[in-house]
Amino acid sequence: MPGRTCSYCGTDELLTIRGSAEPNVCVWCSPAHPYRVEDDVKIKVPSKSEGGDFELAPDGTHAAVLVDVIDLGDVDVQVYGKQGVTEKVHQVRLAFQIAEEMSSGKPFLVSTFGMRVSLHDKAKLRKVLETLNGKPFDIGQEIDPEAFIGCNCLLEVVHKPNAAGDRVYANIGNVSRPMKGMAVLVSRDYVRVCDRPKDAAGPSKEIANPTFDDNDPPF
Repeated sequence: MPGRTCSYCGTDELLTIRGSAEPNVCVWCSPAHPYRVEDDVKIKVPSKSEGGDFELAPDGTHAAVLVDVIDLGDVDVQVYGKQGVTEKVHQVRLAFQIAEEMSSGKPFLVSTFGMRVSLHDKAKLRKVLETLNGKPFDIGQEIDPEAFIGCNCLLEVVHKPNAAGDRVYANIGNVSRPMKGMAVLVSRDYVRVCDRPKDAAGPSKEIANPTFDDNDPPF
């Protein structure tokens, strides 16, 4: 795979999606993505102490609600165990709001990594959706992931630094069923990515996490 720095935003997590002709571009800056970062936008790489330009969701277990299913299209991912070999994988990302609020008063937003669109019995997407469903799916059952938007759960948030060690992300470590009697959460102050104007500023930075395949660590 070519260099490891995106030509547009500087991230070291490079993946291209359907229609991209540029090798050094991340999934968000690809010309195939409606929220591509424009050429004249300069983004500062923060020091670890600066904490970036968004508030980091607190670690621990939180009440949460699924607010979005983001279609990433066909993503080039490395084939497990085969260095330099990639394959096209259709992925989605699930975005959750948690009960805790940012200084602005809006709920924190945390997302999964990109997950293969698959209901194989070992697929991560199936495990999350079955948790939200409250019971296993039946064989042959047709599932629409968007139908689970609004479902509540418990979300384990884990802080993890990037490879360079200069930024910390709030990743999802586990998704579990809500506790009995837990207050029901609803989406607040959030517009789904697919419903935003095509000239919008782009996806919330809180959900701009790296994208991985099912062979990588949880979520």
